[in-house]
Amino acid sequence: MDSESGESLEDRDAQAKAITREQHSSELRLAEDLLTACLQGFTSLGSFTPTADNRVQHAQLLLATRAFNSVRWCAYDLLQMGYYTQALTLIRSAMEDYLTALDCEKCEATVEAILDGKTELGRGKLTYTEMAKRQSEKFQKAWKHNYGGLSEYAAHAQR
Repeated sequence: MDSESGESLEDRDAQAKAITREQHSSELRLAEDLLTACLQGFTSLGSFTPTADNRVQHAQLLLATRAFNSVRWCAYDLLQMGYYTQALTLIRSAMEDYLTALDCEKCEATVEAILDGKTELGRGKLTYTEMAKRQSEKFQKAWKHNYGGLSEYAAHAQR
């Protein structure tokens, strides 16, 4: 509790959330709609049983679940409370999961890294740069622009 104001950190976060909701309700509604659509997609999947024939989908489901949980349960709340850098860092992580999920369709080593731990993501041919190269040239350009900008802001020290 803040000895001068009598407010706890939780009280201050709640106030920040209320202000954000008041001043940015349309932006938050858009984010909520996107998260709801993602949740509906997960719900429509029903049950999933991993087999030798669906390893790519298994890896993609694990990545999608982690990305969704990072954005829904963490980044969304952080954003509302004004912790923008922390929220963007989690969004950056979700982008990495997205690229990795795409790469599962093109590179068996990526699937093995996720499901078997045989190789390590982030090394050799399993860096995000290499994964982006395996996608289209258009994707690679967009990745470099979006991820690079987000990395400068959210992951690396400010100048």
